[in-house]
Amino acid sequence: MLASKARLPVVAAAFLALLAAMPANATVPTDPAVALDTAQSTSDAIVEIRNDNPREVEVYAVTEETGRRYLLGYVWPSSTRTLQLPDRLVDADTPFRIKVYSFEHTARSALMDYLEGVKTKVLTAKAGDKISLWLGDPLSQSAIVP
Repeated sequence: MLASKARLPVVAAAFLALLAAMPANATVPTDPAVALDTAQSTSDAIVEIRNDNPREVEVYAVTEETGRRYLLGYVWPSSTRTLQLPDRLVDADTPFRIKVYSFEHTARSALMDYLEGVKTKVLTAKAGDKISLWLGDPLSQSAIVP
């Protein structure tokens, strides 16, 4: 036990050195079908979410054809948040769904399709569009608000 405690500062220092050496825009290579795209959007197409669920949720736009996931953001319990849709989905006739997962159940992998969450019907977005979602408790009681 004493030997492993003595190595902890060395391991931590090595990790911090690796972290410092990484470029700020470094990404981890992933399968494009489950890749997360967190690029900033300049689009004025938005998703407004009212979270009346007792858990924080993660919100994604997921393309129908490729399954590419765009992380839109997080919404705290008992709050409303407006999130921008990625530029790649707006005015592109790209069908997608909004998928919402309970924060404690998210694995950020292909397994997300099998975890607790809700999804919208297939959507497309134009500039200026607003998609409103209300998240209930449980998530299966959620609705798209016209």
